[in-house]
Amino acid sequence: MRNHVLISVLLLTTLACRPTLTIGWGEVLMLGIIIAVLLGPFILRVIRFWDEFRRRK
Repeated sequence: MRNHVLISVLLLTTLACRPTLTIGWGEVLMLGIIIAVLLGPFILRVIRFWDEFRRRK
């Protein structure tokens, strides 16, 4: 029961105010850099693995 009350309160508070999402080019660039840093090493490993796999065939 307590979870239902908590979820209801959170839902009603989010419906009460209408947040405005404003993202500029600076934020998009920072997000792109963060994604590249986090996913870059993984993508490079996949590319190297795929290249070695194709050479072995």
